[in-house]
Amino acid sequence: MFTLARNLVNYLREKSEKRCRLICVGLDGAGKTTLVGAASNEPVGDTVAPTMGFQKASVTTGRFHVDVYDLGGGKRIRGIWKEYTAEVHGTVFVVDAANKDRFDEAREVLHATLKDDYMSGKPLLIFANKQDLEGAASSAALAEALKLPSVADVRFHVVECSAKGATDPNIAQGLKWLLGAVESDFRKLNKRVEVEGAAMRERQEREKEERRKRAAAAREERRRQREREAAEAEAEMAKSATSTVAVESTADTAASPPKVAASPPKVAPSPPKVAASPQNEKELLAVTPAPRAVTEASKEEEVVEETGKAMFAPLPGTVASPTASVEISPGALGRPELLPPLNANAPSPTPTYV
Repeated sequence: MFTLARNLVNYLREKSEKRCRLICVGLDGAGKTTLVGAASNEPVGDTVAPTMGFQKASVTTGRFHVDVYDLGGGKRIRGIWKEYTAEVHGTVFVVDAANKDRFDEAREVLHATLKDDYMSGKPLLIFANKQDLEGAASSAALAEALKLPSVADVRFHVVECSAKGATDPNIAQGLKWLLGAVESDFRKLNKRVEVEGAAMRERQEREKEERRKRAAAAREERRRQREREAAEAEAEMAKSATSTVAVESTADTAASPPKVAASPPKVAPSPPKVAASPQNEKELLAVTPAPRAVTEASKEEEVVEETGKAMFAPLPGTVASPTASVEISPGALGRPELLPPLNANAPSPTPTYV
């Protein structure tokens, strides 16, 4: 009985309110933000900046509380669409029906989006927007241009609308079709969204952890690279310094003259020693004067000797008397004991003038 009561409460809750998530995608400039604003009764101004990332709007209609994610349509932002497809119950694709030059691009983007496994079996609502402009394509023409009949396993519906200005009732009609398609198989679709959403979040966490590890590894590699470069630079500086010292040492060696060993001083040979003979010392001194050291006394003797010679030399123009000659040994000057005895009675030598 309690099980029956619980099931009844769950049924009434599901009947009273269902939470649904939708994504609104399309090329840039298609009017997505303006359309979402009109659907949520929050109209935007005439000038709308391109959506970078996503914007969220909430709409309550019937028994559904709908969260709509308006995703940017620029080429570099379309990659984030796949991060939302697992957790949504349906998709809104907006096309600028007046810009036929971009129909091919819109078709390629739409078909690439529908290839996502998370989009399989989920309802698709296409708005042929900007019907207020001249030349806008009809819903049938747009479906043909987008080649929608060739898309398998997709429930789609094309609605003409104009999101600018007064709220177009076709917008509400289009959302009614989409929510009806969701409600027709809500229990199964909602369970799938829960399972696939959990799996996607787990995958995103793994990818986030892998990115964190790669970033940490890259930082560590950069740190090691800086250390290697610093070590190499230090080694190069040391090598350069060593080379500089070696070059300077070589230059100094080349500039210095070779050192010559000092020669020992030359010693004058000693005079030969003459052995003494048994002759009379006086005769030896008279014949060979003894060598004398050059001293102050010897210098005085030389002066006396020269003076003696001068005293007894004959004057110029005179003739010495033979009776007054005295023979004096050169070595006797300055040595009285060696002078010959003088005859006191002998006459003094008198020079004779001619």
